[in-house]
This record gives sequence, structure tokens and C-alpha cells, in this order.
Amino acid sequence: DDIRTNLAELKTRGADFDRRSVTIQSIFDQATEMIKQAKIEARSHESKERRVLNDRLKIWEDNLAAMRSEFDSEMFQKQKEQLTGQKGEDRGRMLDVNEKIRRQNEVIENAKRSVADTEEIGMETIAELQRNREKIDSAREKNQEFTAVT
Repeated sequence: DDIRTNLAELKTRGADFDRRSVTIQSIFDQATEMIKQAKIEARSHESKERRVLNDRLKIWEDNLAAMRSEFDSEMFQKQKEQLTGQKGEDRGRMLDVNEKIRRQNEVIENAKRSVADTEEIGMETIAELQRNREKIDSAREKNQEFTAVT
């Protein structure tokens, strides 16, 4: 009953959500430990009585598992709300961040274009220098041939 009461109050998303979730977690831990102890106790009973006790324990375990699932779902929703935000200010902050990211992406794209242009100019310069070198080497060879003839 403590778990159900706290789960119901947890769903209202009150200011004490964190405190309630810690309380519920503590109750879950206690209940799990009590079920373990009850299982150990049930082993010491006669076969017929042990079966009845184990059936009851199974029902309790199933109920506890269902409540844990409900609790986990509430915790997930709370974490999701914290990440996405339900308030206008959170949405505004998210939009501001998205705008900053968009501007940064534009700067990066401009830098990539600049690098590509610089690379192209560099390749053209290297090609031009190679042609000039070939011309100089050719002129040197002609000059050497001419001086050798004379």
C-alpha cells in the first residue's frame, strides 16, 4: 500500500518528486528483501504448506514487478521531461541552441569552401610552376647546346 500511495503521489509530478522516488525505491528494496526471506522461510515448511506459501509469494512478486514497472515508467517520463522540457523557456533555450548550431554549421561550410578554393589555387600554382620549370630547363639546354656549338 505504501508503494501504491507513493506512486499515486509521484504521478502528480509534485515538487517532491525526487524525495518520493527515493522513498519508493527504498520500499521496493525492503519488499524484495522481505520476499527473499519469506522464500527461505517457506522452504522449511511441509510440502503442501510450502506450495501454498510459494503461490502467495509468486502473487506478491508479480504485484511488486507490476508496481516496479509502473515506477520505472514514471521515472522514464520524468527523465524525458527533464531532457526535452515542458516549459516555454526550455523550448526557447532549445531553439537558441539550434540557431547557434545552424550558424556554426554555416561557418564550417564556409571554411570548407575556402579550404577547397585554396587547395585548387595551390594545385594550379604548382602546375604553373612545373610548366615554368620545364621552360627554364628547356631554355638552359638550348643555351648549353648553343654555347657548345660556338
